[in-house]
Amino acid sequence: MRASIDKINQLLNSKKTITITTHTNPDGDAIGSCFALYHYLLKLNHNVKVITPNKHPDFLDWVPGIDNLEIFDDNPEKCNKILDTSDLVFTLDYNDLKRASKLGLAINQFKGITIMIDHHQNPVGYSDIEISEPNITSTSEMIYMFIKMSGKIEKIDRNIATCIYLGMMTDTGSFQYKG
Repeated sequence: MRASIDKINQLLNSKKTITITTHTNPDGDAIGSCFALYHYLLKLNHNVKVITPNKHPDFLDWVPGIDNLEIFDDNPEKCNKILDTSDLVFTLDYNDLKRASKLGLAINQFKGITIMIDHHQNPVGYSDIEISEPNITSTSEMIYMFIKMSGKIEKIDRNIATCIYLGMMTDTGSFQYKG
């Protein structure tokens, strides 16, 4: 994990255009991890967009930053332009591009650097940089660990903490099990 985090941080040392993606039918961990990373990368002065393959459940409409979300199924042309102008694409909470449907096909054509951060078992190995930790409760917890291990814990504000909490709470069944 440390070596991958170091590689990512080297890439983040200069201003980048970054797209964050997640899987089809995004749940609390998918949305929480995406928007925790979104707010963190904004604090580092990057240009950041979040794209999901399709609409999230309405009960997640309160998530900080959700108004900036792009939905691939609603506007594939716009989303493809966003991907085409990105330097980096983060794929969060999924370990196989098939789990992102048509968005996954677009990411497969992406010419820049892809970074997978996920807690599910048996990643397919499609990304340039991979952080895969099946023993961690959620991808949102992995984003917390990424920020902490990057030495930037002070960047965690209410929005980032809220998003991390959302993902951890939903993927642990309100902290009843370990993911």
